[in-house]
Amino acid sequence: MLRRKCSSVIVIIIVVMGGGMIIPAVITMLMNNYNLCGSANLLSGYTVELDNGKKMDMEEFIPLAVMKQMEKRGEHSRYGKKSDEAVKAQIVIDRTRLMKNMNNGTVKLSDINMEYESEKCIKKKKGTAYKEYVKIHNLSAGTKYNIMTYDNKPINAYYHSISAGKTRNGKEEYIISADSVEDIRAEQYLNITYYTPQELNDIIKNEFGIDIGTDNQVDKIHLTAQQSTGYVEEVIIQDESNVFSGDDFCRKMNIKSPCFVIEKYNEAIRIISKGVGNGRGLSMYGAVQMANAGCGYKEILLHYYKGIKFQNIKKYNKVSTSSVVNN
Repeated sequence: MLRRKCSSVIVIIIVVMGGGMIIPAVITMLMNNYNLCGSANLLSGYTVELDNGKKMDMEEFIPLAVMKQMEKRGEHSRYGKKSDEAVKAQIVIDRTRLMKNMNNGTVKLSDINMEYESEKCIKKKKGTAYKEYVKIHNLSAGTKYNIMTYDNKPINAYYHSISAGKTRNGKEEYIISADSVEDIRAEQYLNITYYTPQELNDIIKNEFGIDIGTDNQVDKIHLTAQQSTGYVEEVIIQDESNVFSGDDFCRKMNIKSPCFVIEKYNEAIRIISKGVGNGRGLSMYGAVQMANAGCGYKEILLHYYKGIKFQNIKKYNKVSTSSVVNN
C-alpha cells in the first residue's frame, strides 16, 4: 500500500512538471526517502515505542538499532559485502530480542536495553552512513522476518563483540560454549590493566565497600571460573560473605570481559582479560569471520545458538501469539 501511494505521487509529479529533466530529481527523492517509500515489504505489524513516546514499526526500527550497534563497536569499515551475512545475523538477533519482550504487540525501549540511531541523524549524515542504513534495510528484507526460537518461544539472544576464543556457557539449554578461534586475532582481544596496591584497594573499597589492604591482595580475591572456557562466574572478595558475579565485578572494575585473571606483577597488580563483552551467545567478530568464509546468516546463528529453530514472525504470530508475550 505504501509503495503504491509513493508511486502514484511520483507519477503525478512527473505529469504535472512535464517529465524530462525531473526524472533524476524523482530518483533522488526516492533514495532520500527510501525508508518511507520502500518499506512496504518490511512492515511487521509489531510496534516499538521509542524513549520519546514515538511509535514505529519494528522492521523500521531494526536498521536504526543495527546502525547504532555497529557505530559503537566501530565496525562500519569492517562490514564489507562479504560480511553481509553477519549483518543479517545481527538483524535476526535484534528482531528476536524485540519479540522476546513484546507485550500485546508493542515493546517499549524503556523496558529493553537497545540503543538506536535516530532516523533524522542518519539523514543529516548522508553520504556513507545513509548508504549503510539503506543497505541494512535491504539486508533486513533478506532475513524474511525470521526470529530464533527454542521450544516455540523467542530465545534470549545474547551477543557480544569478541569472545575469548570460545563463547561462554549459559543457563539456557541453547547457550552452549562454541568455538570462535578467529577472535584471538582481533585487535582488542587482549586487555591488560595495571594497578598499584593502593589503587586497587581504593577501587575495591569504593565499588564494593571492602577494605582488602595493600598486602597479599591476589590471595584475597578468589575467582570461580568455568573450567572449559575460563569465564569467571563468581568473585569472592576476602571471604564468602562477599560473593559477586563475574559480570558485576567486571562492570564495577571496568574490565572488558569476564574471562580474566588477577595476578601480581613485580610491585603491581595486573588484570588480564580476553575478549570484549559478556561472552554469551554470538561473537560479532566471529560472525564476520564466518561470513567472510562464505557462511550464511542461519549457519552463523546455528553455530552460536544450539538447537534453535527459525520462525517467520507472521506465521509464528498465527500459531503462537500467546507465547510471544512476556516469555
